[in-house]
Amino acid sequence: MRERNMIDPIDDILTQARQGSVSAIIQLLNDKLASTGIRTRAIFASGVLQILCEAALEEQLEQSLVVDRIRQILESIKPRNIRRVNINSRVVQEQQLLWLEQISQNPDQLLWSQKITLAQQNIFQRVAAYRTKPRSKPAARVKPPSKLDLQQRQSRAFNPGSSFIFLFLLIASLTLYYWLRLKFLDKYMDKINFTHSLALVSISGACRPWLCAIIFV
Repeated sequence: MRERNMIDPIDDILTQARQGSVSAIIQLLNDKLASTGIRTRAIFASGVLQILCEAALEEQLEQSLVVDRIRQILESIKPRNIRRVNINSRVVQEQQLLWLEQISQNPDQLLWSQKITLAQQNIFQRVAAYRTKPRSKPAARVKPPSKLDLQQRQSRAFNPGSSFIFLFLLIASLTLYYWLRLKFLDKYMDKINFTHSLALVSISGACRPWLCAIIFV
């Protein structure tokens, strides 16, 4: 059976985001900004994390609020090797795979754009965060039933107490059996001897008149 670690999916995504996975960062941003109606897309290019924020209404993309919120989210994630971020915003448009190229060529479609630099942890904060990081516990391996049964049989077979009790009961049963058998045989033989004696007495009693007749003749 393949052993798997019991890891919460959210913790797994957070771990990937901290390692610098752009797709994991996007997923966390979208989850935390879902209540505001803002959707994000991101690309890491030339050492800068380019983020595009889109919403149905311009009022949802208030620059100061959006920038502060994204900064808080990213600094809580602490993505590895990502410090410079460029946040762009526009009213939602059709899905565009080359959105970074398009906004670079036509910046007028943007509502605003702002560059930020994420605060980095010092060495002591990183060590403290690592030591307090919860560790996932490996799932207990389930043993196959056949092996479990085999172990139970072996433990019973090599149990001195059980073996002694079994041997004692066996000897006691055999002793009782042979004792009852001898008692039965003794009674049976006594009955046969008694019957044989009666038969001899009967025969001798029947023969006496004939003997007397022969003697007198």
